[in-house]
Amino acid sequence: MQRQRPLARMLTWALVLLLLGLPGCTPAPRQETSSQPPQPAPPAPAPPARLGPRIYVANESSNSVTVIDGVSFTTLGTVDARNQATHDLALSRDGTRLFATNLASGKLSVIDTNTLETIASIPTGSRCHVVTLTNDNRYAWVANIGEDNISIVDTTNYRILGTIPVGHGPTGIAFSVDGRFAYVSNQEDKNVTVVDTTSHEVIETIPVKTNPHFLVLGPDRRIWGPILARMIFMSSILPPRRRLPALKWDRTRSRSPLPTREWPAHTPM
Repeated sequence: MQRQRPLARMLTWALVLLLLGLPGCTPAPRQETSSQPPQPAPPAPAPPARLGPRIYVANESSNSVTVIDGVSFTTLGTVDARNQATHDLALSRDGTRLFATNLASGKLSVIDTNTLETIASIPTGSRCHVVTLTNDNRYAWVANIGEDNISIVDTTNYRILGTIPVGHGPTGIAFSVDGRFAYVSNQEDKNVTVVDTTSHEVIETIPVKTNPHFLVLGPDRRIWGPILARMIFMSSILPPRRRLPALKWDRTRSRSPLPTREWPAHTPM
């Protein structure tokens, strides 16, 4: 019986080791796969809603711009121009920016038409009267009555590129259908200055009647404008046919069409 005890012990230990090794050989439980289909990707954000037709009104005495729905004719809101004596307006071709002159401030306000907020204020000159965008919308031309010149403003970075001396009391600006010429009415001189938009030089002066004011490009490709005298009537101005000397250049100013002096940066709002 004593000889069988070592054998029994060996069998006992073998059985213990076998039992200890069994858990390690047990296969890992399978992970149940989901029977649900994969979730689709989230939809792309919708583009901003396109603005419907609007009417913008400059309120000179309240220093603001009223926005009117062009379909229902209801007032959508009023924008504070953050300047004084808001006078004339020009809307960008894509409708996202509205430029407003301010006579008393001598500054050009830039309004975001989506948020209806003034986002910049650009000092252009004394008694800035009208603003007109070039045909490609890259520049805003501003007539400064108090300085007898035109300020050219970059519509991307809102900086003044320079000025062009014109006649006395510039009050209206219009561009030819091909954008090659700018026409500027001068109230005190009773004439219209023609400017080459490439060289920024005055190439011709056209005499008109008393107190010429706003100018527009008509469907007949002529420039039309009212004459403020006893009666208001329209006069047509044909595109320039010849090159004439510039009108009454101010000898005290730089002869360069675009002076290189430093201009103050626009004021972000």
